Amino acid sequence: MADNKLAPDPVNALLAAYYGNPNLAAQGRRMNLPARQAPGPFSEFATQAVSLDPQPDQGYGTMAAEMALGFVPGVGQAMAARDIERARRDNDPLGMGMAASSFVPFGKLINALRGRKQMGPVSEIFSGKNAKTWDPIAAAKAVELEKAGVDAKAIWQQTGTWKAPDGMWRQEIPDASAGFRMDFNSAVPSKSNAYMPVRDLPIGGAFNHPELYAAYPDILRTGRLEVAKSPDWMPASSNSGNQRGNQFTVRDKTEEGARSTVLHELQHGVQQREGFASGGTPSQFYNEAFLRLVAENPRTPPSRLTKAADDEAFARYRALMGEAEARATQARANLTAAERRNVFPEESYDLPLQLLRAK
Repeated sequence: MADNKLAPDPVNALLAAYYGNPNLAAQGRRMNLPARQAPGPFSEFATQAVSLDPQPDQGYGTMAAEMALGFVPGVGQAMAARDIERARRDNDPLGMGMAASSFVPFGKLINALRGRKQMGPVSEIFSGKNAKTWDPIAAAKAVELEKAGVDAKAIWQQTGTWKAPDGMWRQEIPDASAGFRMDFNSAVPSKSNAYMPVRDLPIGGAFNHPELYAAYPDILRTGRLEVAKSPDWMPASSNSGNQRGNQFTVRDKTEEGARSTVLHELQHGVQQREGFASGGTPSQFYNEAFLRLVAENPRTPPSRLTKAADDEAFARYRALMGEAEARATQARANLTAAERRNVFPEESYDLPLQLLRAK
């Protein structure tokens, strides 16, 4: 739906609206030209409107004018992108989250907030340098501190940047506003469709996560989400999630569990976009484990080795760096904003780092 698409370059759209000429706006941005002059109070307002630097507290007149402009198609999203950049420069994660939420049209945002249940504590998705909201200043400082021999945890506490087990730098994307926009309870599969996921929707229409979509707009543009609420009689083992390219699938008995799984799978989507160590499946390790066990136990009937092969394959799957990272994303769900900065991300891993493997 058009309401869920981000402008290709929201900040440029704001400049275009101000300059009155898209081509001139692009040139002005590339060449860092000053804003055109306008008579009277509008000149000061316009200059502040296109500035990406944090601004002093606004007067009521300026706030009213910006609220009115926010209803102009395209300009509202451009102003949101501007406010994200201002908050980033001001080291204000809460401000970034609030600005990112305004990417959602006002009416739809209110309806989503009214219809969405409180989803409990927030978790964090780990992002990389390809994210639109990546903080290069903090990352550069992290590199300098590492070269100076500063402890990795101290680097994290000072910069919000850390080097993951795969050797690549990470920051975090807040998940405070993430949750289902669709009615999760309506996605109940039945015997008639073999209990397969029954809702396949554009991800922006099914799942709200403005901070992630601001960081990776292509997920919003191309992602799709399949959702199934498992019936009460199905075992907990039926809960599952999957990510293939831009297709995300989740099956769970509860909305909170499904939300957690979606975040896990979205972390895999970020890994794919960043070139991070990725996740996998137990099946990719089964044949190798089974054949080795058969060779090592020639007197044992192969049928008695399948369980051991399953266990080994599952253990190797859990030891993948990408899977451990996605579980760490879920594990940080109970941390407050202050605790997240104090708890080093690697402390959220459920396996010793020396046991992890890239593939």
